Amino acid sequence: DTWIQLEAVETLSVTPAGQLVALSYTEYTGGSVSVYSRAGVLESRVRLPDALLNPQHAALTASGSFVVSHGDLYTDQHGVCLVSRDGAIMASYGQQPGSAPGQVNSPCHIALDAEDRVLVCDSGNRRVLLLDSKLNFRRVLLDRSSFGDDCWPLCLWFDRRAATLFVGFNTGLVVIYKLN
Repeated sequence: DTWIQLEAVETLSVTPAGQLVALSYTEYTGGSVSVYSRAGVLESRVRLPDALLNPQHAALTASGSFVVSHGDLYTDQHGVCLVSRDGAIMASYGQQPGSAPGQVNSPCHIALDAEDRVLVCDSGNRRVLLLDSKLNFRRVLLDRSSFGDDCWPLCLWFDRRAATLFVGFNTGLVVIYKLN
């Protein structure tokens, strides 16, 4: 067994190569994303910009940048950002919380497909979005008309081999969506 001691871990994700991506956040130290090898060795750590309030989830792209979702009930900025290895914001989607085009509301979880397109669990709007690798909107994959008003998405996992998205909801429902 390998043990890794992390500080204030919010979420974890795993790359196709088996690297562990850990998002950490405290209101005192801010946010950071750490990447660990399969053996538990720290490979890199990036301090997130202070503008990313309450980061929720992070994923590592094939090019080595990070996609980070941020924002919750207590912040006035909700979005998904592409962050470079040195911590600079390279692109973003969303800012003020809302449901209009270009807005998200509590984007709590993300996943990447084989083309580094970004799947966003837009929990507050009860929908799942597809953004391209530069964070341009492509389409709504699922919305409340697919699963009802009392149900909202909380987590995602994308199976790259089968091109299938698994979406977990607050009610225990799991939707399996074939991504074309």
